[in-house]
Amino acid sequence: MSDTETAPSQQKVLEALGKAQAEFGVIERNREVTVTTQRGTYTFKYAELSAIVDAVRPILVKHELMFTQPITEGENGTVLLTRLVHWPSGEEISTLVPLPWDRGSMQALGSVVTYMRRYQLVSLLGIVTEDDDDANRAEAAREQRQNRGGQQQRRDHRRRHGHDRAPARMPRRGRSART
Repeated sequence: MSDTETAPSQQKVLEALGKAQAEFGVIERNREVTVTTQRGTYTFKYAELSAIVDAVRPILVKHELMFTQPITEGENGTVLLTRLVHWPSGEEISTLVPLPWDRGSMQALGSVVTYMRRYQLVSLLGIVTEDDDDANRAEAAREQRQNRGGQQQRRDHRRRHGHDRAPARMPRRGRSART
């Protein structure tokens, strides 16, 4: 079987997911958060998990799909397993992600679980939220870092090769350098 073929055990779940995706709309970002850091304050919006579930569950049910997101222990610690099941056939698609958290704080675990449930579900179902510019912000920050690094590399190169001084002026024809 080539990499592009579908395993027979997933054909029905993938077909049902494809039909559901055709009906998913863009999910509104219904929550706004302001974050204060050492560098300043910024605000962003995101779609809450409940808004995502409310938008997709009726469509999933229509296509005989359901999802579960149990927390379990994996080889490398606590993980979130997101499963999309086509209940008539029993076929499923799943994804697993580690849940990094401070074991002393159940509140921290709750925050991590909610965050990862939201992102895992959106990823597995192939849906987007409105005005999704997280990647644009991340790309802009990466480009800024690269530009700063590139400028520093050029300055270092000029210094190493004696090009850090202003170039000497060449006299024009017919004139001496002292005029």
